[in-house]
Amino acid sequence: MNRYFGIATVLALSLLVCFSVGISIAQEEGTEYSYGTVSKMAADQIVVSEYDYDKDAEVEVTYLIDPKVELENVTAVGDIAVGDAVEIEYVAQDGKKTAKAIVVEKALEEEAPAAAPEAKEGAAEPAPAAPAAPIEPTTPAAE
Repeated sequence: MNRYFGIATVLALSLLVCFSVGISIAQEEGTEYSYGTVSKMAADQIVVSEYDYDKDAEVEVTYLIDPKVELENVTAVGDIAVGDAVEIEYVAQDGKKTAKAIVVEKALEEEAPAAAPEAKEGAAEPAPAAPAAPIEPTTPAAE
């Protein structure tokens, strides 16, 4: 009797696990992902320049920003700037795309290399260093 009860319990738990996995997969089916570079930014929406493989061209896509959006690498939506690379998890509903999560990679600021001071015309060049004295061979001391 205990044996049948154990088998029934295992089967029931297996069905429960399968059912819950099916629900979580169904919830994520509406979620889509995209990435690109921020071209415009506002408090409630973000415009991203993305590559459209069907059109073989760059396109600008507007995403509404969910008030409960999850952010990574920034603390607030206001920290996202034009030129930042973003990865967006969104849902499409009624023809609108709503960002649920945004991962931001800040744009690298190009630093100008430190300019070497330019030599003025007519200025004397520094004198070359004196040659080093030749090294004399040494002999080991006798013991």
